[in-house]
Amino acid sequence: MEDEIRRQAERLREQLGALEQAPPLAIDADALHAVGEAAAALRTALAALPREQRIHVTSAELGFMPGPALEAFADKHAAGFDKTLGALAQGAAAVSGWAGEAGRAQRRAFLVRGYLRGFAHQWRQAGKGEPGTDEGSSFYELAARWLRFAGVDDVTPGLVRHALSRDWRV
Repeated sequence: MEDEIRRQAERLREQLGALEQAPPLAIDADALHAVGEAAAALRTALAALPREQRIHVTSAELGFMPGPALEAFADKHAAGFDKTLGALAQGAAAVSGWAGEAGRAQRRAFLVRGYLRGFAHQWRQAGKGEPGTDEGSSFYELAARWLRFAGVDDVTPGLVRHALSRDWRV
């Protein structure tokens, strides 16, 4: 686990250096807003479908005829769409804040949070349970050490908690 986290921390250090050298991003705020609004609207519309219609939409989307196996799968499939559309809306909102020189700090924060999520994934894969986010917890100390190695000096329990939360993208 620690070897993989070290490899990720080395990659983070490289990406943070590249980010500092990269030109500011030009963002089409109207297009991003439209994507976010469309994803949120589709998410709401799909949630409002009666279950029977969700089964038929799943059938048409996947190309399978409705039946007991598909009906059992339809709710899980709808939950997957909901998660994907929610992430798309959050992603559009996040990217809208990356514009220009002022957005560089937000791009950096997003990158760091993404790597923290990767560290947490390694932690879970190693069978260590849910990662602790409080200062002094084993996961927090491990993550803080490798983030500092990567050049991130502003590690706090709040940063770790936010990175592992549902709204980590924004």
